[in-house]
Amino acid sequence: MQLQCRLLIASCASHRLAHRRCAIHMEAAPGRDLSFRVREALLDAEEQPYTVWSEPGSDRPLRANLDLLVFRGRTLARRGDKDGARATYLRCVALDPLDGRGWLALGRLSERDGDPDAAIAMIERGLAHNAGNAYLLQAAGAIQERRGSTDEALDLYARALRSDPRHAPSWVSASLLLQRRRKEGAARRC
Repeated sequence: MQLQCRLLIASCASHRLAHRRCAIHMEAAPGRDLSFRVREALLDAEEQPYTVWSEPGSDRPLRANLDLLVFRGRTLARRGDKDGARATYLRCVALDPLDGRGWLALGRLSERDGDPDAAIAMIERGLAHNAGNAYLLQAAGAIQERRGSTDEALDLYARALRSDPRHAPSWVSASLLLQRRRKEGAARRC
């Protein structure tokens, strides 16, 4: 192990980072996979520089911290760690329930798990905090459309467009739905 640390230090441009990684390897419990320990240590170290969670006088967290948490959740989901991603998104929602990205990601995770009812419920919980979020309304409409409830989907798209007339995904979704319903004139107006 010490030889590997010396080789890593010699080959790495950043001696400090190499020494830190070696110290992590030596402190970890024996018998665990080395790559798992490295990944776990790097993910934990990823959040440490961002200890300031809100601006003075504000109860909302810094947007950069939420961006990083959403990115971490997306990365964990992409790697197949759905439980870790779900916990990260729940942390986003706990920090700022008005930010729709956490609610939307939780809904998508539920839908990928094959539970569209839970996905709709999660998005509706997000809409309870921020009823005018066009992203959540459009996502709920897309889920309803996949379930076959085209009338509800069109209603949700219309609500999204009323809340944000410049929200392009809502315009596109509404237009495609109207085209599938053979209402070409209404689809062209979208």
